[in-house]
Amino acid sequence: PMVHQVYRELDNKVTLVMVDVTNPNNLQVAQLFGVKAIPDVYVFDFKKMKKHKLDIQQLQQPKVFKQSIMSALNGA
Repeated sequence: PMVHQVYRELDNKVTLVMVDVTNPNNLQVAQLFGVKAIPDVYVFDFKKMKKHKLDIQQLQQPKVFKQSIMSALNGA
């Protein structure tokens, strides 16, 4: 629920994609993006072709989670 809340707050700044990596049909997706744990959260900046992995601690509070996403997108 918190991920969806932050997604709504970011309104059109990000695209949310959730993948069930425990489903054998999604193993290739997990391998392609380097998913090592559940949950594993990445921010992809396709304009700069960069991938930012967020620390699990950043998922604890919506405000921190939102700031972490924006920071990743701003290249910090």
